[in-house]
Amino acid sequence: MSKSPRIKILVAHHKPGYIFENDIFLPIQVGKAVSNVDLGIQGDDTEDNISHLNPYYCELTAIYWAWKNLDADYYGLNHYRRYFTDSKPSIFDNKFIYNKLLSSVLKKRKIICRVEEVGMNVKILNEKLNYVSERINSLIQNGIIIISPTRTYLGNMTVESYFSDILGERHIKPLIEIIRLEFPYLMETLSQTLSSNFIYATNIFVMKKALFFEYSNILFKVLDLHIKSENKSFGNLESYDRISGYMGELITNLFIQYCSSKGILHKEEYLMFIK
Repeated sequence: MSKSPRIKILVAHHKPGYIFENDIFLPIQVGKAVSNVDLGIQGDDTEDNISHLNPYYCELTAIYWAWKNLDADYYGLNHYRRYFTDSKPSIFDNKFIYNKLLSSVLKKRKIICRVEEVGMNVKILNEKLNYVSERINSLIQNGIIIISPTRTYLGNMTVESYFSDILGERHIKPLIEIIRLEFPYLMETLSQTLSSNFIYATNIFVMKKALFFEYSNILFKVLDLHIKSENKSFGNLESYDRISGYMGELITNLFIQYCSSKGILHKEEYLMFIK
């Protein structure tokens, strides 16, 4: 009998609330180094970490911590209010704010967001997430290499115009140039990604170790070089607040689409939203 893969999906938390943990889901407090709250769970401030950069990198500090300190066969990230699920979600109109990153665009554009809204019943949530854990394990046992959220369609917008709306075009151009110079093998997919009208949102994923390490190297090298291209340093970034975190979503989206283009087995799963 083959050995079960070691799967660790970090769940990013930053404030008190519902916390779930089992052999697969590992809750982690992001930005713990700069927080006055201790949630009593694993922090992103131990060993090799960038916890202090959480105000700029958002949940990406959990990804960095996992990359440098966690040993697993598959790595992933969910959010404290967003977990994978197999259920078909409800449909809300553009008045529903799917997440903070999308909200500014949703207020201006008619975009349908697909989520399952789950009430705060701890017993039901625990049962559901244990079932989700079994499902994710089964998908991986059956050869799936990457799991991502289902696509979020942007209507008449392209990915490039969507991120330009959020970040400003002046941040997008140097990002593209950095990828061209440092990771030229991604450029064909980047061009296709930027001209498409959907994204895999929210930096949520599960992927095999080798791919996760490749992705993490790309992610943090590009973000570091982007800061340097702005001739800035952390600590003097008033006009740069959270730009790195937003750009991380574009890079995550790029990498998932790149892997799919290479025939790597990829499964899209719904997300449930815990209010």
